Amino acid sequence: MTKKIFKKSIAIELICNGENLLYTEQNRLKSWLTVFCFEETEELLRKVTEINDRNE
Repeated sequence: MTKKIFKKSIAIELICNGENLLYTEQNRLKSWLTVFCFEETEELLRKVTEINDRNE
């Protein structure tokens, strides 16, 4: 299963922390934006939560 990340800064931080980027795709509604698709794991979800909590 994949987890789609729409914010570039979060995606870059996840990549730098060793998460597995599977592929990228165009945003369906805003074609000039990129969606980052990662392998969904417990570790990825934990990191996304941590990043979001820190950025609030």
